[in-house]
Amino acid sequence: MNVDKNRTYRFEMTCNEHAELLRVLNTLQGMVVICGYNSDLYNDMLTGWKQVSKTTAANGFSGSVQRTECLWINPAAQQKEKTA
Repeated sequence: MNVDKNRTYRFEMTCNEHAELLRVLNTLQGMVVICGYNSDLYNDMLTGWKQVSKTTAANGFSGSVQRTECLWINPAAQQKEKTA
């Protein structure tokens, strides 16, 4: 994840802000689902979380482009998913 150099969005978090968010989310007891693009930082910090990937169309500068979006699902949400 190199958001510091490749600012695509108007308001983008820095790598440090992403890391802090993940540290906080890892402390929560409740259900958490995060959506984003595949990231070594997220994969490294969210061990034990289920990851689901899906290719989808996204708007790019030159029209529609294919992107792979990821969901990270924490253990509490995984448990709920099994009983639903």
